[in-house]
Amino acid sequence: MVLGGAMLATLALSFAILMALRYIGPAFSFRRSALALSLIVWTATFLNGHMQIRLLLRPITTLSQQSTDLRRDPQHAIAPLPHYGTLELRDLAHGTATTATALPDRKAQTRSFTDQVTHDLKTPVTAIRKELHPKVARAVERSVILKAGLAILWHDYFA
Repeated sequence: MVLGGAMLATLALSFAILMALRYIGPAFSFRRSALALSLIVWTATFLNGHMQIRLLLRPITTLSQQSTDLRRDPQHAIAPLPHYGTLELRDLAHGTATTATALPDRKAQTRSFTDQVTHDLKTPVTAIRKELHPKVARAVERSVILKAGLAILWHDYFA
């Protein structure tokens, strides 16, 4: 919205300058009129550029710096921007700050959930393992004895 308005104003100013040159040029001299009007265009372009920097570049640079600070230190608090520029940038800054404050909470919730699930699963698995361990050991012992007995029988009858 801001960029479109600025570009439209620049275009309108250029057309107005061309029209002014057409009418002012014969009254003074074309050279002096063109010089004066080009000075007006340069001044308006400078002011337009300054406005664009203040409205767009400064908030974006501040957001970028806050993002870099947050990457370096995840506990870094995001402060509101001193100057938002446009409504879109204000919404973007608010969304960034909300996300930055929600991420550590989400990480803590995930860690807590994982710890709880791990604990809840370890208890029954340990109980099952303790119950099955002697039974498995006896089954393995029986299978070894059975295998040894079959080997003896095989050897006695077929050897």
